[in-house]
Amino acid sequence: MVTAAGSGLNIAPAVTLLQSHGYSVDIPMLNSGINKYTGSGDAQYDSGVLQVTLDTHQSVSPFVICSTDLGPTSGYYAPNGELEMVYSSNTFEGSGSFVILNSSALAPPNLGMVQIGNVYSFGFADTVLSVRNVILNIKLPESGKGAHLNLYGWDINNARWIEIPGGNYNLDYFSISLASLMEYPAYGLFALLQANDPVPPGPVSGLRATTGDKLWNIDLQWTLPNDTDLSALDIRFNTEPVSMANWQQCQAISNKLEPATPGSIQHTSVEMPDPGTMYYFGIMAIDVSGNVSPLTTLNTPVRSNATDADGDGIPDLWETSNGLNPIVSDAADDDDGDMRINLEEYQYRTAPYNSDTDKDGYSDGDEIAQGTDPNDFESFPDPLLYGGCEGDSWVPEVHFKYEDSNFKETMAWISGWSYSLTEIGKYNKAYGIKGAFCLPECGYISSKFLLDFLNNKYYGQHVTSKSATKTIWEGVLKLYKCSD
Repeated sequence: MVTAAGSGLNIAPAVTLLQSHGYSVDIPMLNSGINKYTGSGDAQYDSGVLQVTLDTHQSVSPFVICSTDLGPTSGYYAPNGELEMVYSSNTFEGSGSFVILNSSALAPPNLGMVQIGNVYSFGFADTVLSVRNVILNIKLPESGKGAHLNLYGWDINNARWIEIPGGNYNLDYFSISLASLMEYPAYGLFALLQANDPVPPGPVSGLRATTGDKLWNIDLQWTLPNDTDLSALDIRFNTEPVSMANWQQCQAISNKLEPATPGSIQHTSVEMPDPGTMYYFGIMAIDVSGNVSPLTTLNTPVRSNATDADGDGIPDLWETSNGLNPIVSDAADDDDGDMRINLEEYQYRTAPYNSDTDKDGYSDGDEIAQGTDPNDFESFPDPLLYGGCEGDSWVPEVHFKYEDSNFKETMAWISGWSYSLTEIGKYNKAYGIKGAFCLPECGYISSKFLLDFLNNKYYGQHVTSKSATKTIWEGVLKLYKCSD
């Protein structure tokens, strides 16, 4: 169902649903209230765009269709990654599908404020009764950087925007926690209209950096320009000299800083990603109109704090907290036999006395060699690399209990999934569909692949059909997802 509403909507807009492979359907829009029109149409795929035309104005709004039953491990994303909806285990009451849409149309006026970015709409199936305790992380466009932002929800019955208290933001994202997502059908960011000010702030001066007193820290100091309308500071670092040429590749500090008094000296202490590492810094000031000062850089790198009594390249604090001796050079030892010496264990943040830090069935050494994350249970080498695609000459060993099924029934269930996934993959390939997943090079999803996947995930555990199905889908989509 599609609803269009706005104070200037006096006639029904023309709405067209567009999806891949040339699928298109016009959606008849009928009056459903004052300045409000509603219609419905059938979608064939899980993404597409809505084209809305009114007089000479037209907007194209991309959307994705999601499911509460097959949620990603982190959060749901709006098209183009503009918004992340972070959820928890108790977020959804009821289950079903829902839509996230980015509307590029000009939003209804909001007390003279400036609209920042797109409006994000959520539409839930009737079987989803409530959506509680979510966090929205909205990626800011250039027009939102340095502005004073607030999130507003669209009150469709009274045709007005309602301010939602709370939220915090930096130069990249606006984040807010919502007790209920279904209170409003659409959300938008707005900023107070600022006077036209084309003049950027003066440069920040006196940028200095010293090794901090705390492990991993670097202390920064700078002098602010005398501009009275500063709203934000953009401070970034790199292991190579910072410049405008590599500014986008530099990492922003995690500290949320408000500019101090104009012309004053300001300090902060920054926890860096790694101890004992040389870092370069750069800083720019931003005013309320979004103007950015010239870049000020630190041309001499500074080392982050790291005490290393034995000089083996591993900080003392990490050695003591992981069972190593901080006064004995043991960086070249491999105490857990995972083919990774202690220095590498420190570099990858793995346990030096546990060959499988994340307990996913694959050693830290194997995971690092295959490019997966040895600290993430959900990240492990493709089981097809451990036995190939054939899956014929193998003896099935089930190391989990699938509901109340015996061995034969469990294998029949896995084989059914193997066949179904292969058929879906073949259909996608035949019709050029890139939405779900691609088949591996061998041309089918083998039972061996699925069994290895479930054994690694649920070793020694009791598994329900819902949890096993979710795991299979997430695994296949992660390992064999097609790129559009």
